[in-house]
Amino acid sequence: MVKDLIRNELKGEEEAYRLFALFTQQRIRCTMYCLNLLGVHNRRK
Repeated sequence: MVKDLIRNELKGEEEAYRLFALFTQQRIRCTMYCLNLLGVHNRRK
């Protein structure tokens, strides 16, 4: 029973880590996109 609990905890952590990694990737992509937009905007001035 304790082993099952530990296994479930680890599975939850793995899932949380995967979600966090996805979220971070999305944020980096958004940041790069915004920087590119700003760069284009500044170049046009």
